[in-house]
Amino acid sequence: MKQNTDENNQKITINIVKESYNQQMTEKYAGEEEQPQLDPEVWVAASGTPKKDHVYGFGHSMDRSRVFSGTSSSTSHTSAFTTAGTPSASPSEMRGFIRDEISGLESRLAQTMESCLGAVQAQLSQALSQAISQALSQVNLPIQAAPSTSARAPNEELS
Repeated sequence: MKQNTDENNQKITINIVKESYNQQMTEKYAGEEEQPQLDPEVWVAASGTPKKDHVYGFGHSMDRSRVFSGTSSSTSHTSAFTTAGTPSASPSEMRGFIRDEISGLESRLAQTMESCLGAVQAQLSQALSQAISQALSQVNLPIQAAPSTSARAPNEELS
């Protein structure tokens, strides 16, 4: 029963923070064409000051130093929780931290996409070569090498 109450309280808290964040973003960026997806100053104001031994969304009695110091036992560096940052960082430090994280994610995405694209190109090239070879063998045409760049023009006479 206590677990259900805790879950309900957490859901209510999350909804209150979301509403507060949305309202503050609307007020702060009223009249502007664009507003950022994340404004750390507004987020901190909406979610409140972190309470001792409480990390928003992770419950109570959690060791925050492990979450924010990057000393997690996990060896994966794909998690946002294995990067350095402090809960008491200034808004400009948070913006820099977020900018660095986004830059790192963009780099990893570009590397992953490049790797995948290379693999797809190789597979496609092999599949096309096989399909062309099979099609040519079915029509009994010999497989020829690529035409030479020194080929004669059609109206050129032989000497």
